[in-house]
Order: sequence, then C-alpha cells, then structure tokens
Amino acid sequence: MVAMKPVLAKKQLLGLISFITSGAFLYTFCFLDADRGRISPQYINSPALPCSALDGADDVVIVLKTGSTELDAKLPVHLSMTLQCYHHSLIFSDAAETFHGHLIIDALESVSTNIKEDNDDFELYRRLRAHGRSSLNASEIHGEAQSVSATGHVDNPGWRLDKWKFLVSTLSLAPNLIEVPMVNRTFHEYPDKKWYVFIEADTYILWSSLLDYLSTLDPSQPLYAGSRVYVGDVAFAHGGSGFIVSHSAMQSMVQHYQAQQEDIERFVDQHWAGDCVLGKVFADIDINLTEIWPHMQGDHPGNVAYVGPDGRSIRAAAEKAYWCKQAVSYHQMRPDMIHDLWQWEQELLQQGGRGGITHGEMFFEYVLPRMGIFGTDWDNESENSDELSNVSTIEECRAECELTKSCVQFAFDQERHRCRHYRLPRLGKAAQNVHSGWMLERIRQLADGMGSCE
Repeated sequence: MVAMKPVLAKKQLLGLISFITSGAFLYTFCFLDADRGRISPQYINSPALPCSALDGADDVVIVLKTGSTELDAKLPVHLSMTLQCYHHSLIFSDAAETFHGHLIIDALESVSTNIKEDNDDFELYRRLRAHGRSSLNASEIHGEAQSVSATGHVDNPGWRLDKWKFLVSTLSLAPNLIEVPMVNRTFHEYPDKKWYVFIEADTYILWSSLLDYLSTLDPSQPLYAGSRVYVGDVAFAHGGSGFIVSHSAMQSMVQHYQAQQEDIERFVDQHWAGDCVLGKVFADIDINLTEIWPHMQGDHPGNVAYVGPDGRSIRAAAEKAYWCKQAVSYHQMRPDMIHDLWQWEQELLQQGGRGGITHGEMFFEYVLPRMGIFGTDWDNESENSDELSNVSTIEECRAECELTKSCVQFAFDQERHRCRHYRLPRLGKAAQNVHSGWMLERIRQLADGMGSCE
C-alpha cells in the first residue's frame, strides 16, 4: 500500500483543533460557500479539479445505481461534485430521462418483456413509463418505506424494483450483448476498461484512495470484491458500500447470463436483495467474493468505530489492523455529508496528499477537526444505553460527562430533555433540536493509544 502524505503533522493538527475549539476559527471547509448548499465557483465544471487528473482514472468506470423515488434528493450532489472527478461514469435508474442535463439510463430495459408487463415488482416501473415521476406519491419519494424488516423495505415499491437492477445494470456493460440498445451504447463508450465500480446514491468513493487501491490489483484476473454480508449461506458484496468487478470477471458473468437468463430472472423474482443475487451468480461461475472490508465501509465517516468495539454485531472490534487499513468508500452518506467530504478531498489533493489514506488518518485529519466545530443541531450518536433523564440543560449534560472518566462525548435532546453519553468518539450527523459535545483531550488519548502504522 502506498502511504499517503499527511496534510498536517499530528502536532500541527492538534494545534489546529485547539484553535478551532477556542472559537477563533469558525469553519474549516476550504471550498464551502457561505451558503452551505452551494459549491465554491472554482470547482463547478472545472477541468482544474484536483481530483480530475489522477493516475489510473481512465481505467475505471463508476456505475451509480439510483431510483426515481430518490433522484431529486440524492443525485444533484453527485452531478455537481463526485461525478466531475470520474473520467467515465454511468447513471442507472428505473426510468430513462434527462435529469439536470445528465442522461439517466433505464437499468431495467433488457429484463424480459413478460416480467416487466406482469410481475408485481414492476408496478412502479409501469407507472413511471406511463406517467413519469409525477405519478409518485409522498410516501414513495426519497425511497421511504412503510415497513422495514430483515428482508429490507419490502412494502416499498422502489425497493422491490431495485433488486432487478443489479444484474441488468451490471450486464449492460457486456460487449457481447450488443443487441440491447442500452448495452450497445455503453460498450461503444467503454469497451476496454479494467475496472467497474458499482455504487449507490448514498455511497461516497474516496476517488484518490480507490485508484491507489486498484493499482495494486490485476484486472486480468477474475475479481468480485466488496464488504461481505450474507443472506442464508450466500455471501455477497454489500451494494451500498460499493463493490469492484474486474474486466475478466465481467466477461465471465456475461457469458453465464446469456446462457442462463431465464433461470437467473426466476431466482431474482423469488429473492428480495439484488446484491445477493449478484453474489450468487458470481459464485455459480466460481468467482467467489473477495472480502475487502474495512476498505469499503457500511457506515459514514462520522459513525465508524475507529478506536474500539461499539457493540454492533455487524463487525468486530476496530483493531490496529483496521486503523491502519486504507479507506476507500463509505455508505449511508446524506447529501450534506457528501458535500463536505468531497470538498475536503479536493483540499487534500490540492495540498499534495493522495491515495492510501488510512482510517487512522481519516480520523485525525477529517473527523477529529470537526469535533468542536459542530454542536448545535447536531447528534453525535451517543448511545441510548447511557441516557440520563435527570438532566435539564446541555451544560449539565457536559458536567455529568466530565465526571465520568469513560465518557468521551455527550448529546442533549432539547425536546425530551434527555442527556446521552458515550465511551467512543463519533462525529455523527446533523439533527434538529439536539446539541452535542466532545471531550477532545480524552478522545486524543484514545486515538494516540492506537499507535503508529509505520
């Protein structure tokens, strides 16, 4: 792994944090306009973007999967920011349209006609084809679900339709399915790329880190890689974390799909998770998933368990091996999070840093400086298990945290007058009527205890 040039030495960084928390420095987003909804003008459609001229970029196609129910809420930040970094990208949805001047491809175009016309999963698709996004009702916008279970958002029409996109949007890159208009166009544009990286609208790729990581791999070898999850005994790459497919693996998948399309579509119909279906089909052709967690994350940067186990069952303790591993992607990223992280990455690249940034460096250089900037209308996601109900102000909440040696952060819910403490550092995310704070010296001690990655 190629080590990244730190933007700041640790001592310099800790000095900056002290400067921030003293109130003298109010904002660190170097390219953020005074209006938090705008990008600084020098980075809009600019060929001089720091991310636009990185080695290896021409070998990669980024495939972004979204849906009509979330298009307005989640896609604009990608159009104005992340997609400007990629040399080659495609956007797939459940209906073809031009959105803010960008072509959105119908990911379901090559699904068998009888399925699209008769299958209940395609009710939304048929409605969109007939009436467009104006036919969506309020409960369907942004992909909100009426119920959530272990089998996903099963009552949401966008979720049920989404599972069909994985194989179809994946196979649309196949050179020998040229009889499908969508595929023919895609192959004409990208016939010989080495890597295909699949993400969703709430995924963020650290572009320089991804390119650095891909430079260590061989695209001539069949590779299907991502963060492993299971449904039953089927292992597959979590779609929201993003996953990587080599050119060789794509070719093998296409040949298998052509021979088995009817059987594969029957399996999709009976299953609820499209990313799981993709994992099974790869396994059927002896291309088993390569686990690359923690490079590709299921969390946003403000919720990663950087310095210790946080009690969640999905992953074990954040050991030193995790702290020193390269960070490549994040999930559950809201548009404001993508906005901020993208701006930060441009600053990083402009100052000469690139590729190979570890989770430890992400903590020191991205997460820690923001602790102390945020606070009002911010929830640092301190756990409810440490909730205190006899506290009536944020000051009292802080004082109780200071008295508890294991407490490194606190959050106060103004509406419910509830105080929450937590023993691990989290940045969290914006939230109305919640105030948060951090014990920065205690957090530094925890992070320093992770040691060096030399």
